[in-house]
Amino acid sequence: MIALGPQLIGPTEKTLNALLHDTTYAPDTAEVVDSLIARGLIRYDRLSESGRETVARIEHRIEELTSGIWEAVYPADRVAAERALNTVLDRARAVLVSR
Repeated sequence: MIALGPQLIGPTEKTLNALLHDTTYAPDTAEVVDSLIARGLIRYDRLSESGRETVARIEHRIEELTSGIWEAVYPADRVAAERALNTVLDRARAVLVSR
C-alpha cells in the first residue's frame, strides 16, 4: 500500500485523468529520452547515477514542501484516506489495462 502523500495522490490523479481522456498523453517520447540522455540523467534504458540523485532531490523537496499537510491529518483519517485512494488507484489501473 502506498502511504498518503504525493506518491499516492499524483499517480491516482494521473490514472483518473487517463481514464477521463481514454488515453495517456505524452510528449514526443524520442525527444524526451534524447533530452534526458543529453543531460546525463539516463543511460541505456535506466536512470544514471545522476538521474537517481536528481529524482531523490526532487522527492526530498516534495516531502519538505508537503509534510506539514499530511502531518495535520488525524491518523485515523490518514489511514482511511490511504486505503480509499489505493483502492481507487488499483481499480482505475485495472480499467486502463483492460482497454
